[in-house]
Amino acid sequence: MDYRQPSTMTVEAEIRAVEDCYIDNDTFNNTVRITCVGFAPLRQDMFRMMCNFGLAENDGLTGLYQKQKTSEYFAVFENEDGFDKFSEMGQVAFKGRVFTFCAISKEIVTLRIHWLPMYIKNEYLVRVFEKFGTVNAVKMEQTLVNGSVELYTGVRTVILECDEWAKHSIPHLIKTTDGLNMLITTAGRLPLCLKCKCLGHLRKDCNGNQRRSYAQAAGPPTRPPPVVGTREVTKVVNTDTDVPAPEVEDAPPSDHDEEMVEDNPMKACTDTEDAVQPEPKRHKTGDEDIQVIPETQNSEGTIIPETQFTPETQNSEGTIIPETQFTPETQDSEGTIIPETPYTIDEDSPNDLVIDHPLGVGMDKSEDT
Repeated sequence: MDYRQPSTMTVEAEIRAVEDCYIDNDTFNNTVRITCVGFAPLRQDMFRMMCNFGLAENDGLTGLYQKQKTSEYFAVFENEDGFDKFSEMGQVAFKGRVFTFCAISKEIVTLRIHWLPMYIKNEYLVRVFEKFGTVNAVKMEQTLVNGSVELYTGVRTVILECDEWAKHSIPHLIKTTDGLNMLITTAGRLPLCLKCKCLGHLRKDCNGNQRRSYAQAAGPPTRPPPVVGTREVTKVVNTDTDVPAPEVEDAPPSDHDEEMVEDNPMKACTDTEDAVQPEPKRHKTGDEDIQVIPETQNSEGTIIPETQFTPETQNSEGTIIPETQFTPETQDSEGTIIPETPYTIDEDSPNDLVIDHPLGVGMDKSEDT
């Protein structure tokens, strides 16, 4: 058996409906749906409640299970006597709790009717909703005011027993020809927007309900809020190629500048004792402050500190030697490479060049030519 974890985990999968050959019709037809209004009881509490309402051994109760809803139980009976006894019981109360009984093919739906005037009788709602199923009860909601006064809110509650098809066919709005409107709400279905008449949101959350106040309408226009998850990108312009540098006219030098500035503009700073030396670069890692020493590479490819680097050059033989040890070389008329030696001009004979030649001192170059 392979115990390795797959690269992607499947959370949910949808398959086709269960075929009729896999359904036990006898068990299905003898199952009663028990709905608990407003709470989720335990299994032993449900059994005690059924015993209180006449459950006997000959009724043949064989199972009491739940599905997704914790406030809903299903009682399975062996014979039709027990099924008929509890499926026709309707809505009952036990220890301050309300329970409703119906067949498993039916469902108990609680509807809340809004906007209906109080002078309309409850029998009118029974006649309206009886085409969707069996109306078990109709009552008007009450609320407590100032801690002691009970007042009717005008909202009616209709307990309806219907199948799944009838439940989805109940409308959200009902209008009468004489101008009466009824808003119908129930748990488990999408709300209706009273502005755009679309499902899934309320009127306060509708996109077409953006109203501006007087201050917003009279004031200057406001900038739209930034979009979450995006960032602005600033274009970096290369000043060397894209945008030419502005021409700046040089100011006339002053007397102080003439004293300090020579051929090398940095010479004035290096010759003074109070010259400001550039601060070495530092690299901060955590709590430590490390000084960064510039490095370079010599002719052999070795990385050495820049302060220890000696400039190198190449002579006529191709040998790399330090620049301080390099002697300028030249070539005579015979093609021999000899060191280039300085020469001086004789004051008595300006046309003669006196050369400090390694083969002889004081040679007259005019005689050779």
